[in-house]
Amino acid sequence: MRRGELLGLHWQDIDFDTRSLYVRRTVNRIGKFGLVESEPKTQRSRRKITLPAFVVDVLRRHRGQQQVMREKAGVLWREKGIVFCNIYGGYIEPSNLHDDFKRLLRIAQLPDIRFHDLRHSAATILLQGVICAGRRKDGDTWPGVTSHISFAS
Repeated sequence: MRRGELLGLHWQDIDFDTRSLYVRRTVNRIGKFGLVESEPKTQRSRRKITLPAFVVDVLRRHRGQQQVMREKAGVLWREKGIVFCNIYGGYIEPSNLHDDFKRLLRIAQLPDIRFHDLRHSAATILLQGVICAGRRKDGDTWPGVTSHISFAS
């Protein structure tokens, strides 16, 4: 997923029962207008993503941790249903996400990569569990997973 898609993700966009996530909006900083939520630019960007079971588990735990954040914030919390929110329930500033990501890379002594590069890394890792391009072992498809990846023969 793109950075703006992650920042715009709401809990209502996740179906835990079917392990599906729906990309319906993005959040980006637009000059003097501040953080703006909008629809993805293209029809192809508005999509359903099938989630591996471990991701659903992580999201469930994250939702529990967010409840703790909500209680700590008290009356300062602004409920917007955002999955990846700041300590008050609002949108995370994209530049803060960038800075935090770079700091975590340094702490973990990992190579300096762009946040966007995570999309390609995730696709590569997911493909390790795939029998044929775009198809999971259980037969469901991951549309578009292979569209950003090419392998040298």
